[in-house]
Amino acid sequence: MNMRFQLYSLACLLMAFFGSATAQNSCFQYTGDAGGFGLSVETFATDGVSGMTTYRVYVTTPNTTDFVSAVIGDSDTPLFINSTSSFYQDDLGGTTPASINPLFFSVPGFESSQYDSWVTIGIEQQPDLAAGQTEVSVLVDPNVSSWEVAFGAGSNLDISSPIGGGWYILNSSVNGVSGDDQKVLIAQLTTAGEISGQFFIQIFPEGDQSQLIESSFGFAQISCGVDGCTDQAACNYDIDATSDDGTCTYAAANFDCDGNCTFSENEGAHVRAHERTQTLEATSIRHMAGRAARREL
Repeated sequence: MNMRFQLYSLACLLMAFFGSATAQNSCFQYTGDAGGFGLSVETFATDGVSGMTTYRVYVTTPNTTDFVSAVIGDSDTPLFINSTSSFYQDDLGGTTPASINPLFFSVPGFESSQYDSWVTIGIEQQPDLAAGQTEVSVLVDPNVSSWEVAFGAGSNLDISSPIGGGWYILNSSVNGVSGDDQKVLIAQLTTAGEISGQFFIQIFPEGDQSQLIESSFGFAQISCGVDGCTDQAACNYDIDATSDDGTCTYAAANFDCDGNCTFSENEGAHVRAHERTQTLEATSIRHMAGRAARREL
């Protein structure tokens, strides 16, 4: 085997160790004046339920130890989550993710349970009690129509009565802690429409319960696109992407997108034949030069 073909083979082996990564940005992000806390809305899935987009709403925090305690509303600080359409509510779901079991995500006929609309603080499925997570509790004003019932039927969520309501967790629960990504999930919303919302959040900065921050965060009607690679020639082309985020990756010359060498035996034979031709030409030149030198002697 000639040296050039050996180099191609070595390159094939090395390329097998390299991969690519993609990133997805928030379609809405706001940081308020309340100690660096804010709100982020991200696209979680497109067409998980046909024709709908699943969004996730997060409280963003300046520290990894910040704690989100409650999301509430009343007549002075209304809480609402609206859609220009309706919200998808799965038969296996509920107001919170407490009934969501990821084992059903791969069971035919039950896959859509992962796209259920719910409110939460830090959990997206049944809480891991052994890890210190707890269920999310809800508060409902008994004197007005239940926001829980309305939202559970796919209608807008509205908490604006004098007594108010909302959802909360125990202060000992770990699912309220921001963590390394510095955000806490407070809602998942699946809808075909544009969404808007306003939330009154109770936060303990760095988990210090003596330093309570209460602040309202909201966003107007948005319909998030999906960030990703939109070039069909790229290795990581995303059929659901509506906005190119510059993450497209391409196969190197003589390799496919899986890192497999595409340098064929025919190409290798061509290289070897070309090198043999060059060797013969060089040998002929040396022989001619040798004969010419002998004639001159």
